[in-house]
Amino acid sequence: MKRIYALALYAYPREFRQRFGSEMQQVFAARYQREPHLIPGTFADLFVTAIQERFATMTFARLTYAGTALALFFAASLTVVQAFVIPSGSMEPGIRLGDHLIVNKLPHSPQRDELVVFRYPEDPDQTFIKRVIGVPGDRIRMVEKQTIRNGQPLTESYVVHLDPYVDSYRDNFPGAANVHLESQAHKMLSENVDHGEVVVPPGMLFVMGDNRDRSLDSRFFGFVPQANVIGRPWFVYWSYDEDAKATRWDRTLLRP
Repeated sequence: MKRIYALALYAYPREFRQRFGSEMQQVFAARYQREPHLIPGTFADLFVTAIQERFATMTFARLTYAGTALALFFAASLTVVQAFVIPSGSMEPGIRLGDHLIVNKLPHSPQRDELVVFRYPEDPDQTFIKRVIGVPGDRIRMVEKQTIRNGQPLTESYVVHLDPYVDSYRDNFPGAANVHLESQAHKMLSENVDHGEVVVPPGMLFVMGDNRDRSLDSRFFGFVPQANVIGRPWFVYWSYDEDAKATRWDRTLLRP
């Protein structure tokens, strides 16, 4: 919490920090102990008033420069970073329901085992976050919940299995579907299975959730076009536990 407070306070002019910094820190600490759920609003107040203080001490030339810099920053942020809220528990425990992420949108080629945020192929208005299990040319299968890529069992320390039951399709993949599959998943099973393995075609990714037994992923909706990838999760800027109605401060600024 001290790191975040320091970042917020640093936005103020140096003279202001020297004069009121200690007093403001005491007020913030007291408010955190008394009403921790209001801290996001407190930070918002800090940044707004910081901007007001900065602009109050600027000359016209500096205001013009600052305005230009802010405009460039926000324009760049639209193409470089994006906020994203985790809507499900399919990536737990590494990424939790209620985590608010900043996503790095700089162009890159998705790599095996990294996390990616992408537009859901069946509904591009929805965004998902999953782990890349297969890139073009990879051969993927699962045996008794064990993921095997290119003939090698994967060591996946981030994966959890919460269901002791071994499903004939979900956990022994690919196989005869026993649940509803999206059309692209049916196409994958009919066109991209060779000797009991799914072969990832050019321009596509095979993705799965870390909460492996409770994830809607490529086993059920098929491949993800690389063109659908938005970016990589950068860090958690806020996390809220809806059940406890409380902020998870221990996850703030956490790298996924």
